[in-house]
Amino acid sequence: MEKISALYAPYVIDGIPQELTPGEMLDECLIRKDWRETPATAETILDETTDPQPRSDSFDSWKIRDYLTLTEQAPRREIPLLFSGPYTKILIERALIDALWQEGHFRLGDLILKADWTWETGQIGNMAAFYASAQAASEYLGNLSLKLSSYGFSAGPACSLQLSTSVFGEEYEEEDFPVEMPYRTLHPAILPVTRHPSAIVDDPDSWLIYVPMDNCEYRLGGSLLSELLQQGNDVAPDPSDPDYFIDCYEVLREMVEDNVIIAGSTVGDGGLLTTLKRMAAAAGDKVGARISLAELMTASQEQDIVRLLFAEVPGAIIQIRDEDYDYLDAEFTLQDVVFYPLGHPVHGRPEIKVDASGKSGIQSILESIIRSQSSEGED
Repeated sequence: MEKISALYAPYVIDGIPQELTPGEMLDECLIRKDWRETPATAETILDETTDPQPRSDSFDSWKIRDYLTLTEQAPRREIPLLFSGPYTKILIERALIDALWQEGHFRLGDLILKADWTWETGQIGNMAAFYASAQAASEYLGNLSLKLSSYGFSAGPACSLQLSTSVFGEEYEEEDFPVEMPYRTLHPAILPVTRHPSAIVDDPDSWLIYVPMDNCEYRLGGSLLSELLQQGNDVAPDPSDPDYFIDCYEVLREMVEDNVIIAGSTVGDGGLLTTLKRMAAAAGDKVGARISLAELMTASQEQDIVRLLFAEVPGAIIQIRDEDYDYLDAEFTLQDVVFYPLGHPVHGRPEIKVDASGKSGIQSILESIIRSQSSEGED
């Protein structure tokens, strides 16, 4: 299928004619409307959505080590077609979070995205999935008040979306931008080098902190773990709070530029635990971490530790010095941004040890005392 026909053909999905073509939706996101392609006449694309195969999904907490071995070694993957809409929004947020770590001076409102879809067009359900991906991209970029510098589509052996970020330059006019000052930088710059390492720094007093950048549920639909285990009956995380993402981004970017963050990484394929393991592995064999999920379990009301560790909710893991903890706490509280202190690095092998009791340290101590008193009473 040629590029022009996939972007500008009329679509009929599940027997319902779609109001707009993918190209028309994406054109609304272009920063310069005069850069859009001229639509050509194309045949209508007929397709239908595909549903997950009925199966009993089962993830066991005692298999977490095995799950981690699978996810940390998995190669970069395609878009999960059953969840192409939500996953596209996840990819957009990931691309923006990836930019957080780069050198330069910019804010979220300065960023522009370039989007390129490569798509296998021959299977039933694939073009419906592409339409859902383009629709989700258009709607979510609008909700974030961000624009595309360009977009493209090409036929290929797999279904994927590549996103890259840049900042506006002299080729753009002020009226091209949806974001007004002071929510942009006067002379923004983004450099192709990272400001901080993604590897955990070997400082046992420092803090590893998790910042989820959306309030979506911790579900495993569309996750790398579900794909590797060929289980897909769960729903996928669906980013739906762009205002909160913007608040998170602003406070994190300020901390990056102020050198409060000494290491940082985007929560990507495989979720929270896989990202932590990759951060430890990037430090060689020198450092691991011991983390607790107690606060996250309580706040999210999610008791399934596998979901918390492997769901791909967009977010960041940062490392800060112990003396900066109070400053970070105050800044996040001021911006109403939620964060979860996970724990500390541990010198030695790059292992991640997880405490998933779901109880605070004080609660555990109290229960220990109560059990001790009960035992004495029985005697």
